[in-house]
Parts: sequence; C-alpha cells; structure tokens
Amino acid sequence: MTQILVISSFVATSSVGGSIAPATLAHLGIDCALAPTTLLGRHPGLGSPGGSAVPADRLASMLEGIEAHGDYDKCNGLITGYFASPEQVHVAAETIDKVRASKRPETKPWLPPTKAKIIVDPIMGDRDTGLYIREDTANAIRQDLIKRADVITPNLWEFAYLTRTDIHSLQTAEHVWKAAQSLPCDAMITSVPSEIGLGSLYIEKEHNSAWFCETPRLNGYIPHGTGDLATLLLSAYLSENYECKEAMMKAVGGTSAIIEAAVTQNLKDLPIASSAQLIRTPPRIQTTHLH
Repeated sequence: MTQILVISSFVATSSVGGSIAPATLAHLGIDCALAPTTLLGRHPGLGSPGGSAVPADRLASMLEGIEAHGDYDKCNGLITGYFASPEQVHVAAETIDKVRASKRPETKPWLPPTKAKIIVDPIMGDRDTGLYIREDTANAIRQDLIKRADVITPNLWEFAYLTRTDIHSLQTAEHVWKAAQSLPCDAMITSVPSEIGLGSLYIEKEHNSAWFCETPRLNGYIPHGTGDLATLLLSAYLSENYECKEAMMKAVGGTSAIIEAAVTQNLKDLPIASSAQLIRTPPRIQTTHLH
C-alpha cells in the first residue's frame, strides 16, 4: 500500500497546500499523513486568513508521533511545501534524513527495498509578487532542502531564485534547461513560457534528459493551489513507479484538466472532490523530448 507524508500548510476553506493532499491522493488509492506547517482559515491572497503558523517544536512533536506510528518505514514518498520559518525547514530536513535512514520492508524478496521519493516544492514566491516568505526561510529551503531532494517542483520565478538566474533570460524551455545544469537533482519547472500558453519542463539528471509539455492559457479566474496539485500528482505517480516522463505527463494533464473545470464552472477553488476521474485517468499531453 502506497503512503505519502506531506509537510505543508493546512488551509481550512481553500484548496491549496497540504489541505488538498488527503482527498487528492485518496482518488489514487494512496494514504496520506499530513503534518501541517500552518493552520489558516483561508488563503492569505484572499485577505486576512485567520489562524497562524504552527510552532516548529509542535511540528517536530507531530512528526515524532507519525514516526512512532511506523509511518517513516512505510512511506513511499515525502513532499515538503510551504514553510513559515527557517526552524520549520530544519525540522523537515531532519525528517527527510530519518525517512531515508528508515528500515523499509522488502516489496519482493529478490528486489532491494524501495526508497521513498523526496519531492521538495520550494514555495517562496512568483512573478507577480516576488518573494512572499521570509528571506531567511527561503535561504533555509535553498540550503537545507534542495540538496536532500530527489525532485524539486518550482515555478519559473522560484527556479530563477534558486539558480540565481535573471528570470528575463528564461524565455524558452531551452533557456531553462541550460540554467538548470547546476541543480543537484531532478526538477519539474512550471510556468515556463510556451507558444500556446504555459509549459512544464521535467529535467532528469541521471540521463541528462529533458521533456517539455505545453497547455493552453485559459481565460478566466485561475484558483490558487495549481502548483500544489501538480506536485501532489507528480509525487503520487513517481511513488507508484511510473517513469519520470509518464509521471510528468499525467501530473500536468490532470492539473490542467482540473484547472479547466474550475474556470469553466467559474469556481473560486480547485474542484478536488469531484475530479476523481480526471486524476485517475488524466488526458494525454503532447510532450517534446529536448535532450
């Protein structure tokens, strides 16, 4: 049975962050353990959110309970998302190390134990707002989490921030590919410019390969949480042992279809609960092999 541990925000009334993880993953038959970094009423982009960040020592205590329950030994994936302080980031880094060191059961006697996929979504800013978390928290993500990741999932602005690249120089997928050579791990970069709208670029370091897929830009209100959803779906498919290219195609296809459903229905939030079919059998997205 697949299980994914998510360390990210909880927002009661918005389909964002870790809030959408249990419902999204349940559509794929995947269990979810959620350790929240915030307890908020709504997305801060909508106004005063209510609630507050979770103190780092309380986050650590929750994770100790998850570990004591035996979930570190059986999780197939770990996702980190939004953090409110560098202390929370340090707790997440320690958790990654513990999960990597856990005694994982053999899936088949003739195969080595599976390893949990570590997915870091470096939620820190975007093109419109710039950095929207504390700079010391962003630095902690860059220093403590990126090097521990198997895959990172930044948007284009976050990718430029992490690689210290001028975002104005990232006009094509090829530009992004060249700027990504310094990354220590795989990456799925979203919001890459494309001729038809927006693109997602998956870079597989081991084989020095990159795949690019494009989706049309939609007219209308786009709810918050699209990057969170894409990261969740990518982690789910990778944890189910899909190849990187296929995992990206399914993640982008499912996310794009759910965004389209939200825009068509003029919704304020992503329709996660009603999108089981789109998540289980997402539409195919045309993909170009760059390298």
